[in-house]
Amino acid sequence: MTPVLQVLPYDAQWTAQFETLKERIWPWVGEHALIIEHVGSTSVPGLAAQAIIDLDIVVLDTDKLQACIQAICAQGYIYDGERGVAGRHALSGGEGPRHNLYVCLLGSLGLRNHLAVRDFLRLHPLRAKRYGELKIELAAQHSLAPAKYSAGKTAFLVALLKELGLSPSDQVHVSDSKPESPRHPQQI
Repeated sequence: MTPVLQVLPYDAQWTAQFETLKERIWPWVGEHALIIEHVGSTSVPGLAAQAIIDLDIVVLDTDKLQACIQAICAQGYIYDGERGVAGRHALSGGEGPRHNLYVCLLGSLGLRNHLAVRDFLRLHPLRAKRYGELKIELAAQHSLAPAKYSAGKTAFLVALLKELGLSPSDQVHVSDSKPESPRHPQQI
Protein backbone atom coordinates (compact mmCIF):
# COMPACT_ATOMS: atom_id res chain seq x y z
CA MET A 1 0.00 0.00 0.00
CA THR A 2 1.30 3.47 -0.93
CA PRO A 3 1.91 5.77 2.05
CA VAL A 4 -0.75 8.44 2.57
CA LEU A 5 1.88 10.99 3.42
CA GLN A 6 5.53 11.39 2.65
CA VAL A 7 7.93 14.02 3.97
CA LEU A 8 10.60 14.98 1.46
CA PRO A 9 13.81 17.00 1.69
CA TYR A 10 13.34 20.68 0.85
CA ASP A 11 12.81 21.34 -2.86
CA ALA A 12 13.46 24.83 -4.25
CA GLN A 13 10.72 24.13 -6.82
CA TRP A 14 8.13 24.61 -4.07
CA THR A 15 8.63 28.37 -4.32
CA ALA A 16 8.09 28.25 -8.08
CA GLN A 17 4.98 26.13 -7.56
CA PHE A 18 3.64 28.70 -5.09
CA GLU A 19 4.25 31.47 -7.62
CA THR A 20 2.43 29.48 -10.33
CA LEU A 21 -0.57 28.95 -8.06
CA LYS A 22 -0.53 32.57 -6.91
CA GLU A 23 -0.46 33.85 -10.51
CA ARG A 24 -3.40 31.62 -11.39
CA ILE A 25 -5.49 32.50 -8.30
CA TRP A 26 -4.79 36.25 -8.01
CA PRO A 27 -7.00 37.28 -10.98
CA TRP A 28 -9.96 35.58 -9.27
CA VAL A 29 -9.44 37.31 -5.90
CA GLY A 30 -7.36 40.42 -6.57
CA GLU A 31 -10.24 42.87 -6.19
CA HIS A 32 -11.05 41.38 -2.76
CA ALA A 33 -7.71 40.31 -1.30
CA LEU A 34 -4.72 42.15 0.13
CA ILE A 35 -2.06 39.52 -0.56
CA ILE A 36 -1.49 35.80 -1.04
CA GLU A 37 1.06 34.42 1.42
CA HIS A 38 3.13 31.24 1.00
CA VAL A 39 2.89 29.51 4.39
CA GLY A 40 3.51 26.06 5.77
CA SER A 41 6.65 23.99 5.60
CA THR A 42 7.18 24.41 1.85
CA SER A 43 7.65 28.14 2.47
CA VAL A 44 10.71 27.63 4.70
CA PRO A 45 13.99 27.12 2.80
CA GLY A 46 15.74 23.95 3.94
CA LEU A 47 12.73 22.49 5.77
CA ALA A 48 11.61 18.96 4.94
CA ALA A 49 7.92 18.88 4.05
CA GLN A 50 5.10 17.13 2.33
CA ALA A 51 5.07 18.38 -1.25
CA ILE A 52 1.86 20.34 -0.68
CA ILE A 53 1.89 24.12 -1.14
CA ASP A 54 -0.06 26.10 1.47
CA LEU A 55 -1.51 29.47 0.46
CA ASP A 56 -3.23 32.03 2.68
CA ILE A 57 -5.30 34.60 0.83
CA VAL A 58 -5.54 37.56 3.19
CA VAL A 59 -8.68 39.74 3.23
CA LEU A 60 -9.61 42.84 5.23
CA ASP A 61 -13.16 42.03 6.35
CA THR A 62 -15.98 39.49 6.20
CA ASP A 63 -17.54 41.06 3.09
CA LYS A 64 -14.25 40.60 1.21
CA LEU A 65 -13.94 37.12 2.71
CA GLN A 66 -17.32 36.03 1.33
CA ALA A 67 -16.62 37.57 -2.08
CA CYS A 68 -13.24 35.85 -2.22
CA ILE A 69 -14.68 32.45 -1.28
CA GLN A 70 -17.40 32.83 -3.92
CA ALA A 71 -14.83 33.78 -6.58
CA ILE A 72 -12.71 30.73 -5.75
CA CYS A 73 -15.70 28.37 -5.67
CA ALA A 74 -16.69 29.69 -9.11
CA GLN A 75 -13.40 28.19 -10.32
CA GLY A 76 -14.33 24.70 -9.11
CA TYR A 77 -13.01 24.68 -5.53
CA ILE A 78 -15.17 23.37 -2.69
CA TYR A 79 -15.64 25.40 0.49
CA ASP A 80 -14.70 23.31 3.56
CA GLY A 81 -15.41 25.87 6.31
CA GLU A 82 -13.12 27.01 9.09
CA ARG A 83 -12.16 23.47 10.13
CA GLY A 84 -11.83 24.51 13.76
CA VAL A 85 -9.67 27.61 13.23
CA ALA A 86 -11.65 30.85 13.47
CA GLY A 87 -10.97 33.31 10.67
CA ARG A 88 -9.25 30.75 8.40
CA HIS A 89 -11.52 29.32 5.71
CA ALA A 90 -10.37 26.22 3.83
CA LEU A 91 -11.10 25.39 0.20
CA SER A 92 -10.28 22.13 -1.53
CA GLY A 93 -9.83 21.08 -5.10
CA GLY A 94 -8.12 22.97 -7.85
CA GLU A 95 -5.65 21.97 -10.49
CA GLY A 96 -1.90 22.26 -10.55
CA PRO A 97 0.57 21.36 -7.84
CA ARG A 98 -1.00 19.81 -4.73
CA HIS A 99 -2.03 22.62 -2.46
CA ASN A 100 -4.08 23.72 0.52
CA LEU A 101 -5.92 27.00 0.00
CA TYR A 102 -7.17 29.22 2.81
CA VAL A 103 -8.88 32.59 2.92
CA CYS A 104 -7.92 34.36 6.14
CA LEU A 105 -9.14 37.52 7.79
CA LEU A 106 -6.34 40.00 8.42
CA GLY A 107 -5.29 39.63 12.06
CA SER A 108 -7.07 36.29 12.55
CA LEU A 109 -5.52 33.65 14.77
CA GLY A 110 -5.07 31.20 11.91
CA LEU A 111 -3.17 33.73 9.82
CA ARG A 112 -1.09 34.91 12.79
CA ASN A 113 -0.10 31.31 13.59
CA HIS A 114 0.86 30.55 10.00
CA LEU A 115 2.97 33.68 9.63
CA ALA A 116 4.57 33.43 13.09
CA VAL A 117 5.72 29.84 12.57
CA ARG A 118 6.89 30.48 9.01
CA ASP A 119 8.82 33.63 9.90
CA PHE A 120 10.42 32.10 12.98
CA LEU A 121 11.58 29.00 11.12
CA ARG A 122 12.95 31.09 8.27
CA LEU A 123 15.05 33.05 10.78
CA HIS A 124 16.16 29.98 12.76
CA PRO A 125 17.46 27.29 10.37
CA LEU A 126 18.65 24.99 13.17
CA ARG A 127 15.14 24.89 14.65
CA ALA A 128 13.74 24.34 11.15
CA LYS A 129 16.18 21.45 10.70
CA ARG A 130 15.07 19.93 14.00
CA TYR A 131 11.42 20.29 13.01
CA GLY A 132 12.14 18.67 9.65
CA GLU A 133 13.85 15.73 11.32
CA LEU A 134 10.83 15.30 13.61
CA LYS A 135 8.48 15.32 10.61
CA ILE A 136 10.58 12.74 8.74
CA GLU A 137 10.57 10.48 11.80
CA LEU A 138 6.81 10.90 12.32
CA ALA A 139 6.07 10.25 8.64
CA ALA A 140 8.09 7.04 8.75
CA GLN A 141 6.17 5.88 11.82
CA HIS A 142 2.72 7.06 10.72
CA SER A 143 2.73 7.19 6.90
CA LEU A 144 -0.70 5.55 6.80
CA ALA A 145 -2.10 7.54 9.73
CA PRO A 146 -2.06 11.29 8.95
CA ALA A 147 -3.86 12.17 12.19
CA LYS A 148 -1.10 10.55 14.26
CA TYR A 149 1.52 12.33 12.17
CA SER A 150 -0.21 15.68 12.82
CA ALA A 151 -0.61 14.95 16.52
CA GLY A 152 3.09 14.20 16.76
CA LYS A 153 3.92 17.64 15.38
CA THR A 154 1.58 19.46 17.74
CA ALA A 155 3.90 19.49 20.77
CA PHE A 156 6.67 21.10 18.71
CA LEU A 157 4.29 23.71 17.27
CA VAL A 158 2.63 24.52 20.60
CA ALA A 159 6.04 25.00 22.24
CA LEU A 160 7.12 27.25 19.37
CA LEU A 161 3.94 29.35 19.53
CA LYS A 162 4.31 29.64 23.31
CA GLU A 163 7.87 30.86 22.80
CA LEU A 164 6.52 33.40 20.30
CA GLY A 165 4.09 34.74 22.92
CA LEU A 166 0.75 33.22 21.90
CA SER A 167 -1.57 32.63 24.83
CA PRO A 168 -2.56 29.10 25.87
CA SER A 169 -6.08 29.66 24.50
CA ASP A 170 -4.61 30.65 21.12
CA GLN A 171 -2.27 27.67 21.08
CA VAL A 172 -5.14 25.18 20.98
CA HIS A 173 -5.80 26.23 17.40
CA VAL A 174 -2.55 24.83 16.00
CA SER A 175 -4.15 22.06 13.97
CA ASP A 176 -7.33 21.50 12.04
CA SER A 177 -10.12 19.82 13.98
CA LYS A 178 -11.61 18.28 10.84
CA PRO A 179 -10.31 14.76 10.21
CA GLU A 180 -7.60 14.75 7.62
CA SER A 181 -7.81 13.19 4.21
CA PRO A 182 -4.97 12.12 1.91
CA ARG A 183 -5.70 15.12 -0.35
CA HIS A 184 -5.65 17.70 2.42
CA PRO A 185 -3.30 16.85 5.28
CA GLN A 186 -2.71 19.41 7.98
CA GLN A 187 -0.27 22.06 6.92
CA ILE A 188 2.58 23.83 8.72
